Amino acid sequence: MILFSCSTKHNSYIISPQNSINAAIKSLSPGDTLFLRGGTYRELIQITKSGEEGLPITIKAFPGEKVVISGTEEIKNWIEIKENYYKAFCPKEIFQLFQNRKILLPARWPNIDSMFDKKGWVEIRTGKDSAYFVGHSWPENYWNGAFCFAIAGEKWVVNVEKVKSNNDSVLKMNGNWFNYKGGKYTGSGKGYIIKHLNALDTLNEWHWQNDTVYVMLSESPEKSGVMEGQAKTIVFNAENISNVLLQNISVFGGRIELLNCKNVLFDNVDVMYGTPIKSYKYSNSCTYAAVEFNGDSKNCSIKNSVINGNWGGGVYMEGEGNEVYNCEISNCNWLGNGAASIATAGKDHVVMNCNLFNSGKFLVSYSNTKNISIKYNHLYNGGYLTNDLGLTYAYGTRGGGSEIAYNWVHDNWAENAGVGIYIDINCHDFLIHHNVVWNCTSGIQIIMNSFDMQVYNNTVWNCRKPFSYWGLMGSNMYNQKVYNNLANDIFNAGLGTDMRFNLGIKIDQFMDVKKYDFRLARNSKAIDYGMIIEGITKKNTGIRPDAGAYEFGMQGWIPGYDSTCVYGD
Repeated sequence: MILFSCSTKHNSYIISPQNSINAAIKSLSPGDTLFLRGGTYRELIQITKSGEEGLPITIKAFPGEKVVISGTEEIKNWIEIKENYYKAFCPKEIFQLFQNRKILLPARWPNIDSMFDKKGWVEIRTGKDSAYFVGHSWPENYWNGAFCFAIAGEKWVVNVEKVKSNNDSVLKMNGNWFNYKGGKYTGSGKGYIIKHLNALDTLNEWHWQNDTVYVMLSESPEKSGVMEGQAKTIVFNAENISNVLLQNISVFGGRIELLNCKNVLFDNVDVMYGTPIKSYKYSNSCTYAAVEFNGDSKNCSIKNSVINGNWGGGVYMEGEGNEVYNCEISNCNWLGNGAASIATAGKDHVVMNCNLFNSGKFLVSYSNTKNISIKYNHLYNGGYLTNDLGLTYAYGTRGGGSEIAYNWVHDNWAENAGVGIYIDINCHDFLIHHNVVWNCTSGIQIIMNSFDMQVYNNTVWNCRKPFSYWGLMGSNMYNQKVYNNLANDIFNAGLGTDMRFNLGIKIDQFMDVKKYDFRLARNSKAIDYGMIIEGITKKNTGIRPDAGAYEFGMQGWIPGYDSTCVYGD
């Protein structure tokens, strides 16, 4: 470890991959900086020292060099068993396998082309602790130790559990995997089997068992490049620390987990393939994510970062005042459970200027969150594996002034009830304005009972039900204001308790709807159609505000992630 001092009397340290980051951290004091030379570091980083306000401890890449913190280990000395079939001694359990930093598929029956491929799922019947695979038969205990994925009943969520035993076509699970609301989750459906040596039958699949990893490749792993197995599930860990900055670092094959931390910032910290397969029962607020701010974490944030490739979620935030800003989060929730690209609990969080796309279920889930701000995000391509969901979603939540605004929300692929912005049963106090929603079953859906909802100046297009609501017998809506919205269908009088100046029209009103340019055209009927709403229609170019998300004649806002907005030394 090399040390040099600065004129400010704060120290800077430089280490290389041959040194221990954890050992270097023990030497740090408030205001100090630890520079990491380029290369791959394979250790669990435990941040045990805190900085002070205005004097953070900084851990960052050396200028111009690429640093990777990896939860993987290289696997060598492969032996060919038969053509295209190899094995290597590997005493540590491997959770994911990579070839040249590209993920290989866990052995699976039936085979698939991608993580979101549902075509290969087969017909099943499920019970609370079993799955019957229709038309298939195997020897006794053929699938012991495998994982079974199944979606059944209402198909709201995929459940995942380890197989305890099988007899003919019936698999018994380790526990009551479908133990929530009975028949809502059991019955007919589809499923598959994964992570078992008997499923290893095609190229680019792998399996680890006992002390050996097996893989099928078109050529020897020794010739194919670097083979790495994920041996750690967590690569960054911290508890009860504060005022720390981590900058310009990549994380590969592992998760970041903070507990009860304050003022910790991850800036330009990319996370690839953080979460592997695990058993999971039903939940609409999954806490299993690549980056987690847990417990009473406060004012922690990740910004200018890319998170990609997770069986679980992307970011999960508890506590107070945490933030995800200018991030791109994609290809999450291959499990198909209640995870999301971003999920939250607590209060006062911010999700802003992010691109969130490609998820098995939600993109943003904010149940049990008060006063969240979800603004200027581009949200698309969710619901690949499950039914009845919103790309943004809350259930039974007292929003406390939560604001969902200036977002593009589109393309929910759920086969049934694929909603753009979904406020589910017994929610209170949400402000939803200036969003553009398209290519969803329902654009904005609010389920009763609902309380103190404000829905203003949204544009909803090419949705079968632009705005929808329903409720159980005896339920109702209370103080639901719906003003200045623009949609491709008429507005039902029951969508709010107070509805004004909403324009439903089937002829498009936009600059170029085929290119999803939803700025108003010069002859649009939405121009001057709306009313002044204090704090919402702050500027207007005509006599009155326009209906919809864009005001004619004003510069159109564009949401989402800016890849050029990163830290530079």
